[in-house]
Amino acid sequence: MIAQLNPLTTLCDGLLPLLTLGDSYTFPRFIANICRITEEAIRAMIRKYLENMDLKFRNSPSRTKSYHVKDTVKRTIITMYGEITYSRTIYTDLRTGKPFCYVDSKMGIDKYIRYTNDVGSYIYDAYADENSMIKVGQEIGGLIHSKYSLMDKRINAIPRQTIYNLIKRVKEIRKLPTGLLKEDIKDIYLLFDEKYIPCQDKLKNEETRKDMMVKSCLIVEGLDVSNKRHKYINPYYLTLHNKDMAKEIEDFLNNKYNMDKVERIHFLSDGGSWIKGLYKDLFFPRKKKIKYLDKFHVFKSLWKIANDEQIYSSLISLLFRNKKEDLFKVIDGLANIYPDRKEIIETERKYLFNNYSASMNILKLKNMNCSMEQVISHHIASEFTSIAKAYCSKNINRYLSMRDNFRNKENLKELYLYALDHNDEDIVTINKPHVDQSSFNGNKIHFQTYAKTTNRIESLDDLSRTLGQEDYN
Repeated sequence: MIAQLNPLTTLCDGLLPLLTLGDSYTFPRFIANICRITEEAIRAMIRKYLENMDLKFRNSPSRTKSYHVKDTVKRTIITMYGEITYSRTIYTDLRTGKPFCYVDSKMGIDKYIRYTNDVGSYIYDAYADENSMIKVGQEIGGLIHSKYSLMDKRINAIPRQTIYNLIKRVKEIRKLPTGLLKEDIKDIYLLFDEKYIPCQDKLKNEETRKDMMVKSCLIVEGLDVSNKRHKYINPYYLTLHNKDMAKEIEDFLNNKYNMDKVERIHFLSDGGSWIKGLYKDLFFPRKKKIKYLDKFHVFKSLWKIANDEQIYSSLISLLFRNKKEDLFKVIDGLANIYPDRKEIIETERKYLFNNYSASMNILKLKNMNCSMEQVISHHIASEFTSIAKAYCSKNINRYLSMRDNFRNKENLKELYLYALDHNDEDIVTINKPHVDQSSFNGNKIHFQTYAKTTNRIESLDDLSRTLGQEDYN
């Protein structure tokens, strides 16, 4: 059973004497004492549970038919409740002749891993938002030592290399939507942009190191303008490097929407060449595809041409009135009047000319905008380029998928645990065939192959009761 705690003695160690007023340290010291003692009790319970499990299996009559005792070895693991050392029996499997440890296999504790999977999943979840292995090591290391302590968290920090190794245990994870297809969506908006991330290694067919182009897509159902702060409706983030963006988009749309009911697919972007290629590659029969050049780039291009408030207003007026011929005549005239700016004007003229119809489309579009500059800033730049840091090209898609899943409000801890059981796949894709629909409980997802143990322990009371059960299965 759970150890009984005496609040008048043990928990009050270190507090001020009776009838003495406390100070700002009194309650924090009280909380720190509670954390220390309860966590010590939990570690003792876990150790006892594991050793009881080992003893029951060792003494079971059927065990000797398949396994012979080889040795008893202590093992130390680090969990979210701290370091635990327990004894367990190592057997020889009579069928294979290989060593076998019942307790480790039963509890899904991998060989040669010091930090258990609960710590690994916590680190994976934290790094998706923090993107600093040093900071994650300090935060998680402090939590492992105690849920609250007056010690400096840096003292118990997990080394950066250990953080890296635990994250690298799983590959890129992509989770597709599940459940019934949405039937009432007529319009889908695809917003595109790219960002260049510093690369540690030379890319294929490159002589020197170059920045990696990361392609980003935001898929939304519209823009909610009912409040002062406008928000995209059901946004989905997808960010890739050297991957087939068209296939990923098609997989997502086909898993979430009844595409037979969708009438229009809107493409909003800065008009980049790769986005135009993607516009052609995305194949949805009988769907009207519409291209838009976002307003930011339209007005930015016009300002570069004008470089003057009055001229800029005139160009804007011509564009809004769809006076294409007059607009480009004025631009050509400006190139002749300002020969020192001719190269800039001609470059922007070409850009506007090639994207003129998309520019006109964005002016007609109501209750929708393209905020990909802000999305890139918050979703990618703030995590990957805000500090001097470079990434290995082999790992970048792993980190991008972590960031995407975080922004898509996925349960990263469970994704990590699921991926550990599916690491034979190059990319762990979670979709309808992989998910047990009957196990959905609110926002919590249980995957079919997630649990390796037969006994699910939901609370400390369950753990206490389990210590006395007679079966070992």
